[in-house]
Amino acid sequence: MKPIQLEMTAFGPYKEKTTIDFASFSHQNLFLISGATGAGKTTIFDAIAYALYDDASGNSRSKDNFKSDFATDQELCQVSFIFEINGKEYKVERSPRQMGPGKRSASKQYESTVAFYHDTGVTTKIKDANQEIEALLAMSYDQFKQIVMLPQGEFKKLLESDSKDKEQIFRNIFQTDVILAFQDHLKKQVADLKKDADEASVSLKTSLRYLTDIEDAPLQDAIAIEDIDTILNRLSYLNHLFSEQLTEQEALHQHKQEKVKQLDQQMADLNHYESLKKEQIALLQQKEAFAQIKQNLVHFEKAQQCLEAKQLIEREQAKISSLKGQLSTTVENLEDLKKEANLKQVAFEKLNEQYKQLPDWRKQEKEYEKQLEAFEQVENKQAEKENLEKLIRTNQDELKQTNQLLEQLQKEKQTSQQAIQAVNDAKKAKESLEKDKQETEKQRDNSLLRLKNLEEFIKLTNQWQSESDQLIQLRKDATYSHKQLQEMRQLYYDNLAGLLASDLKVDLACPVCGSFDHPHLAETNPQAPTKEDLDRYHAENEQIQAEYARLASRVGSLLEQIKEKEDQLDIIQADCENEKTVTQLAYNQDLEKLNELNQKETSLLQQIEKLDHLNSLFDKLLEDERQCELTVTRLTTLLSNQETQVKDVSEQINQLTVSLPSTDKQETTNLLRELTRQIHRIESDYPLLQNELNRIEKETAICSTEQTSYNNQLETAIQSLNTAELAFKEKLKSANMAEDFEEHLLSEADYQRLYKEHETYDQRLKT
Repeated sequence: MKPIQLEMTAFGPYKEKTTIDFASFSHQNLFLISGATGAGKTTIFDAIAYALYDDASGNSRSKDNFKSDFATDQELCQVSFIFEINGKEYKVERSPRQMGPGKRSASKQYESTVAFYHDTGVTTKIKDANQEIEALLAMSYDQFKQIVMLPQGEFKKLLESDSKDKEQIFRNIFQTDVILAFQDHLKKQVADLKKDADEASVSLKTSLRYLTDIEDAPLQDAIAIEDIDTILNRLSYLNHLFSEQLTEQEALHQHKQEKVKQLDQQMADLNHYESLKKEQIALLQQKEAFAQIKQNLVHFEKAQQCLEAKQLIEREQAKISSLKGQLSTTVENLEDLKKEANLKQVAFEKLNEQYKQLPDWRKQEKEYEKQLEAFEQVENKQAEKENLEKLIRTNQDELKQTNQLLEQLQKEKQTSQQAIQAVNDAKKAKESLEKDKQETEKQRDNSLLRLKNLEEFIKLTNQWQSESDQLIQLRKDATYSHKQLQEMRQLYYDNLAGLLASDLKVDLACPVCGSFDHPHLAETNPQAPTKEDLDRYHAENEQIQAEYARLASRVGSLLEQIKEKEDQLDIIQADCENEKTVTQLAYNQDLEKLNELNQKETSLLQQIEKLDHLNSLFDKLLEDERQCELTVTRLTTLLSNQETQVKDVSEQINQLTVSLPSTDKQETTNLLRELTRQIHRIESDYPLLQNELNRIEKETAICSTEQTSYNNQLETAIQSLNTAELAFKEKLKSANMAEDFEEHLLSEADYQRLYKEHETYDQRLKT
C-alpha cells in the first residue's frame, strides 16, 4: 500500500482543511514526519488508520473524539485518503459521529459515513466498505498496527530499555502472546510425554521381575539384557506350548470322568433292586388290610345304588305334594274369576245403555260450541270498538301536541337564521385580523432572530475576553518554562564530565580520551538535574507550548467570529448591549400585540366553530318542521278512518246480539263442559270394561286347562311312586341289605382316598 494524498478537515489539532501530498515524495524511498510533542504527528497516522479501518492507530483515542476541539458545530470533521495498490488508485472518505449544522435548529447529530471509491463503483455502507478495504490490503486492523505503524511511545521505550524490557516491548508491539502461549503449551506436552515414558519404563521393569520365576533359559537370557522383542517372542512360544499341554490334560480328565459316571450308574441300579425287594416284603405283610379295604369299597358301591333308589322315591313324593298344592291354587283362582265376571257383566250392561246415547249428546255439544262462538264474536267486536275509541283519543292528543311543536319549531328556525348571520359577520372580521397577525408575527420573528444573534455576539465577546486573559498568562508560563528548560539542559551538559569521572575505575581506559591516568577528575554539580529530571522538564515544556498554541488558535477563531457578527448585525461591539435592550423592548411589544390578537382570534374562532353546529341545527329544524307537517296530515286522515270503523263495528255488534240464546255465556260454558266430560268418560270406560271381560274369559279358560293338566300329572306321579318303591325293595334284596344299608356309605373324600390307596397297592404289588 502506497499513500498518495491525505486530506483532513476539523480533525484533531487541524481545524482548517489540511492536505498532505505524499506524491511529492514518490522519488524518495524514505521520508520523515517530525515535529514537537502535540504538533499532530500521530494524528496523521490516526487519520490514515481511521480512513482505512474506521479506527485510530493506537488505543489512546476513540474514533468519535476525532473532531477538532477548535471546530464549531457549524463545521464537519472529515478525512479523505488516496492510496495505491498494484498500480491502481483507491479513495476513502470518512466522517465520524458528530454534531453539525442543522436546517431548522442551530445544530443536529450527524451519524458516521463512508465512501470507498474503487474501479467497480462506490461503496457507502460502513460494514461492506470495511470488509472490501481489509480484503484489498490483505491484512486486518490488528496486523496493520503491528506491521505498518509502530506507535511513537512504544518505539521510544524500545530504544531506552534493556534486553529483557525489549523482549516484553516486542511482545506488546507484535502481540506474540499467542505464539508464547503455544510455545508453553508445546513445552507442557513434551513434559507430559516424558513423564508418561518414565512411568511406562518403570512399569516394564516391574513386569520383567515377575518373569524371573519361569524356568526357561532363552527367556531368562533375554530378560537379563532387557531385549523386549525377544522376550515377547519367547513368551508367545511358551504360551502356545503350555496351551497344547493343557489340551492333552483336559482330554485325559474327560475320559476318567466318563468311567466314574458308569460306575455310579451301576451302584444306583443295585441300590434300587435292594429297595424293591424290601418293599415287596412289606406289601405282602399288608395284604389282609387291603383285602378289607376292597370289601368296604364293594359294600359302598351296593349301598350307593340303594341310596339312589330311595332318593327317587323321595323325589316322586315331593312331586306329588307340589302337584296337589298347585291344583288347589288353580281351583281357588277359577272361583274368584267367576265372581269377578258376574260383577263386570252387570256394569257393562249399564254402560252400554249410555254408550248408545252418544250421537245425540255430540249434536248437543256442537250446538253449545256454536252458541259460545257467537258470544266470543260479540266480545271481540266490543273489544275492537273500545280499542278504536282509545286510538282516536290518543291520535287526537298527538295531533294537538304536533301542532304545538310545529309552532315552536317555526320560532326556533327564525332564531337560528339570526345566529348564522352573526357567525358569517365574525368570519369576515377574522380575515382582517389574520392579516394584522401575520405582519405582527413577522416583526416578532425578526426581533427574536436579532435578539438571539445579539446574545451570541455578547457571549462570543465575553468568551474572547476570558480566553485572551488566559492566553496572556499562558504566554508568560510558556516563556518561563522554555527558559527554565534551557537552564536545566545547560546544567545537565555541564555536569556530564563529572558523571563520567564518577564511573571511572582503576586500570580502565577513559571512554572519552582512552587514557589510563586520571590525575584531575571532574567533579559533579549536586544542583544539576538528572536525565529523568531533564526529560520531565522537556515534557512539561512541550505540554505548555502545545496548550499555548491551542489557546492562541482558539482566541483567533473567536475574534474572527466576533468580526463576522459585527458585519452581520451592522453594529460595533460597544453598542451591543444598548441594541439588545431596544430589540428586547420591540420583541416584548410584539408579543403583547400578538397576545391581544390571539385573544380576539380565539373569541372569533369560538363563534365560527358554532357555524357547523348552527347549520346542522337549522337543517334539523327544517327536517323536524317537515316531519311535523307530515304527522299532522297522517293523523287527520287516520282519525277519519278510525271514526268510520267505529260505526261499522257498532252495526256488527247489533246484528250478532239478535242471534244469542236466552242463557248467558257462563251457563252455556258449564253445560258444555259437563256434557263433554260425560262423553269422554263413556268413550274411555267402555273399551276398558270390554277388555276386562275378555281378560277374565281368557284367564278362566287357562285355569280350567291347568286344572285338567294337574289332575293328569297327579295320576302319573302316583304310578311312578309305586314303581319306585318296588325298585327300592329289589335293590335291597339283590344287595343283601336291610333298611340300615346307609351304614356302609362313605363320604366322597373317603371313597376316593381308599380307592387310590387300594389301586396304588395293586400296582406296587404287580411291580
